Amino acid sequence: MGGIDMDIWLTAEADLATWLEQMHRSTGPELFPLLEPNATLGGHPAVIYIMGPDSPETLLTVVFSDGTYVYRFWHTLFCSTDTLEMVRQVRDSIRFAPDPIPAELPEDVWQQALRICAQE
Repeated sequence: MGGIDMDIWLTAEADLATWLEQMHRSTGPELFPLLEPNATLGGHPAVIYIMGPDSPETLLTVVFSDGTYVYRFWHTLFCSTDTLEMVRQVRDSIRFAPDPIPAELPEDVWQQALRICAQE
């Protein structure tokens, strides 16, 4: 089971790292722990991380920006490998141009998500 929630913010920041730093300071590091992009989505800088890996509300979070908006997808890991595959397909379907650009995400984050799901 699971779903994907999405937040969208209009940003005046020049880049994702600046926006992340601002959110890290204003909301706290628990919501935005990574300050530098470690991935790309649709050809744009992104960060992906897992929040609360030892809690019942573990979240797989992807934050990315197209320069005008910042998008945050988060998926609560009440899951199976099928739902992670759904997340992977959603991630790869994001595009800002006529041709899709495959996402580039750190494999260690996906492996951690798979391990968490295997424990469910």
